[in-house]
Amino acid sequence: MRPNCLAGSKLAGCVAAIAIASVVLGGCRGNRGVTAAHPAWDTGLLPGHVQKAAFSPDGRMLALQIASSESPGKLRLWVAGIGRQARPITAGPADRDPEWNPSTSRIVYVAEATPRGAGESPPAQGLAAGSPVSEDNLVRVFDIPANASMDLGSPTAMFLAPRWSPDGQRVAVPMLTRRAHGRVEKFCAQIALTEVRGGPWSFASLPDGTAFIRELAWYADGRHLAVKADTLCGDVAFRELHVVDTASGMSRLACTTQQAWSMVHIGVAQTTRTPCFVSCTMGSEPEEAVLYVCAQEEAGGVEVARLTARTGWAIGSPLISPDGHGIAVSAVQWADGGTPDESEVMWSHEGRSGTIPSPAGLKCSVAGWSPDSRSIAVSYQRERASRVVVYELPHTG
Repeated sequence: MRPNCLAGSKLAGCVAAIAIASVVLGGCRGNRGVTAAHPAWDTGLLPGHVQKAAFSPDGRMLALQIASSESPGKLRLWVAGIGRQARPITAGPADRDPEWNPSTSRIVYVAEATPRGAGESPPAQGLAAGSPVSEDNLVRVFDIPANASMDLGSPTAMFLAPRWSPDGQRVAVPMLTRRAHGRVEKFCAQIALTEVRGGPWSFASLPDGTAFIRELAWYADGRHLAVKADTLCGDVAFRELHVVDTASGMSRLACTTQQAWSMVHIGVAQTTRTPCFVSCTMGSEPEEAVLYVCAQEEAGGVEVARLTARTGWAIGSPLISPDGHGIAVSAVQWADGGTPDESEVMWSHEGRSGTIPSPAGLKCSVAGWSPDSRSIAVSYQRERASRVVVYELPHTG
């Protein structure tokens, strides 16, 4: 059963306009193979602002990270799906970064163990002021059949987005801990791993100088990880992509850039089992997002997809499709006073590209890709409410 995307509320009325506009306006400017995406299902109206949407492996459910409209630092997790009413599964105060296990029975996430008071636990390097990420986090798993969360026995640390291994038996999560270096305290970046069924945690480290591990993704072999990290060499910042062998703990450098913000997202091309990254030309005219697959360290990468925003528009953080063949990114034209005047989501996959525009008064952003890379979730936001619409992309075969 497919829920009605156009039922109820003023926001739903805007979604109706979205469906029409996506067909009429078609694709993004300056990109070849322009085609239209079509709305498939939506979550209904949600309280607060959706920051992330993680698809279940079968593509029929979403785990949503929602920020309170009154207190953006307060985060809760919700689940929604085809024929299912959206419901909260955690109570906060800062639950984030959900990911489904392969059997769609569990969701791993990061929870704040102790609420942080004003002025406490300042963010580490690379975290924005007001970030909900603190140094007092735990890794937890929500069991869907049991309707309950359980701790994985993780140490208390600053954790970022955890990731299930392809067999669903292990979890890997970036972590930061404070360590004393003489009289100076520094953050130590590591990768923490554990068996979900229980057991001790193990840790893998990147080369000295790694200041911050931003993200990781498993290879299909369940042994290797692609890891995006920031490295400092004097006053120069590098964003690097490493491949880590979880069995040996050894790592190798896949690619690097001196422009710390040019690689903003990583993934793994499952067909070739090679890491990939997006380079964004932010601040230029026009702004672009280009997807590369890392062929080898010396060659840098092979261009797979390119999206070009309209002149005067700013692009956000792109998301790479799970198969490594596509990207989706939001673009915004800012009005006077720093409020969004217009916004849209641009996408490109296997030579096809398109634009999903947003009606006036709504801000849209790309929230996630489906596991089969054939759908994207787009979040629409207005004042204190939001709605996520899943769009099916045209595909070959």
